[in-house]
Parts: sequence; C-alpha cells; structure tokens
Amino acid sequence: MQTVYIFLLGFVLVAAVSDLWRYRIPNALLVQGLLCAITLHLFLDTGMSWQQVLWGMLTGLLVLLPFYLFRAMGAGDLKLMTMVGAFTGPMLMPDIVISTFIVGGVIAAVMLTGRLIVGSALAQRLDERLGTAIYTLEPQKKERLRKLPYGVAIALGTLIAVNHALVVPAL
Repeated sequence: MQTVYIFLLGFVLVAAVSDLWRYRIPNALLVQGLLCAITLHLFLDTGMSWQQVLWGMLTGLLVLLPFYLFRAMGAGDLKLMTMVGAFTGPMLMPDIVISTFIVGGVIAAVMLTGRLIVGSALAQRLDERLGTAIYTLEPQKKERLRKLPYGVAIALGTLIAVNHALVVPAL
C-alpha cells in the first residue's frame, strides 16, 4: 500500500504546484492519476477491490460536489478529490476530507490576513502618494486575488491523513 501512497502524493504535489502557479489543475494530470490508481490496485496486492476504488472515487466526488455546485470550489478541485479517492478507497476519505478542510481554513485565514495587512498598507501608501482612495485593478487581477488554490489544501490534507494512516496503524 505504501507504493500506492507514494504515487498519490506525487500526483497531489504536482496538482498543488499547478494550482498555485496557474490556478488550474490539468485534466490530463487527473486522468493519469486515475489510471495510475486503477492500475496499481489491479496489479499490486493492495488489498483493495475495484469496488472499493469506485466507492473511494464516489466518496471524493460527493464530498466536494455541494461546494462545486455553489461555486465555492472549481471543477479541478472536485476531480482532484475524486482521484485521491481512487488511490485511497472510501475508508481513508473522512480523514482526508477533515484534514483538507482544516488546512483550507488555515490557508484562507492566512490569505485574508495577508490581504488585509498588505491592502491597508498599500492603500495608505497610495493615499499619501496620490491623494485619492480610488484604485482600479483589471477585472482578471481582482478575480485572481479572491481565489484560494484549494489544490494545495487537498494535497496537504492528503499528506497529513496518509502520514497518519501509515504511522498509526488501524486497531
């Protein structure tokens, strides 16, 4: 099972870096991850049946689907969690989801705090220089400032849960 987790962590790391740099998780990466997970479970003795792989995928999909439907999350994040479920099966998904939500909350708080500090300092500096409080940004830049690269939270949450599963064996 450790081999499966190594591949999983490689895929989520690449997805996190892509999400950080481009605010996008490529579909090709996610399809390769799904195929890799299925192949590993078929040809290695991982103790997981194809039904468990499908239940893991379904669990990952259904957990984040409401957030996607309410536009709080992108499709790439939804597909990434589905891929994670294919690697881990349904049993580890609650740990991954809880870890991901906690990490996502911390990242959001840090980003918000940073924006408030930098934003107020920048506004004060511009007020001093320009004498006005009216600032304009291009719409694309404004939208990018609001986005949370949730692929990073999924990667870190997965790393935490998998590490816990490997270090603390099930009783």
